[in-house]
Amino acid sequence: MRTEEWLESSGLFNALWEGQWTVPDELLDFEEKYAAFHTPGGRMMSCAHRGDRNVIYPENTLEGFESVIRAGADMLEIDLHTTADGEIVIMHDDTLTRMTDLPMRREAGQTWMPDTDDISGWTLEQIKKLRIVRGRNLITEYAVPTLREVFALAKGRVFVTLDKIDCFEWDAVEKIISEMDVYREILIPYNYAPARAHEIQQRQLSAVGKCCPYFAAVGLDGGIMSAELIDGVPVFLAEHGMTPALRGGEYFPEDTEKLSGVLSKVRGNCRFYAETLKKEHDNEACWEDMRRLGYNIIMGNKPYEFIKYICKIENYKYTWRFSK
Repeated sequence: MRTEEWLESSGLFNALWEGQWTVPDELLDFEEKYAAFHTPGGRMMSCAHRGDRNVIYPENTLEGFESVIRAGADMLEIDLHTTADGEIVIMHDDTLTRMTDLPMRREAGQTWMPDTDDISGWTLEQIKKLRIVRGRNLITEYAVPTLREVFALAKGRVFVTLDKIDCFEWDAVEKIISEMDVYREILIPYNYAPARAHEIQQRQLSAVGKCCPYFAAVGLDGGIMSAELIDGVPVFLAEHGMTPALRGGEYFPEDTEKLSGVLSKVRGNCRFYAETLKKEHDNEACWEDMRRLGYNIIMGNKPYEFIKYICKIENYKYTWRFSK
């Protein structure tokens, strides 16, 4: 089914795993997610990297986002790019080459397309004519999503964290947040300094009486946490009435002992986020080690398996016959 068809009526969309996975009520309740996020040291939460990153659906597609939301994900991570006419679309790469059928259309001799593969050289109308590919050459019925479409799926259901901050203007994103009233769901980019995030939140509170959540980055390259940032950032957040939510970075088991002393400062006192994007780290053994260290939000590429893990450690009732 083409993306455009089921978007008109979400009831037409059936995730490929449905009938194999009974989702606990707790993981479909956004009010529970919202309360959990704002509870330091609260339950483990999941962030689905690029939505469903090719487990069932291609990355950064509306179908993948809808699938992981229905499966019980707490948060989506998405990549933003701005088109030639100022619209914001979702794709990891700067170009349309890898994830769309653009190369095949060029080989077929189609001439209506811009000469460049860069997203910034295409209008939204032109991009919407393309289809997402899976693997090297399997053309799907899925379209490139817009930010508005993702926000519409997420509203009242799941948090969204934004990546590729150099490819969009926050003012443009905030305008959409305001128009769609998704202040509670959309996170201010963690790349922004705490002082800038505080200014954004204060402006939002003054204008509409509510504000977007925020992660503060405390990680350095290589997965090593900055003791200086971990000492200073929570103090700033507390002094300014901001949720104590920190974002570390990639997790490396070999650094466990090195990290344990630093993490002892925030264990149980903060929402602490990290990534398991390397295949060898995206497994239950590493998740358990991270939980012991005090991490309580994890982003990885196995969203369905990680949701199952959360259900197990939280004793949620579920039925699982899904093999992915």
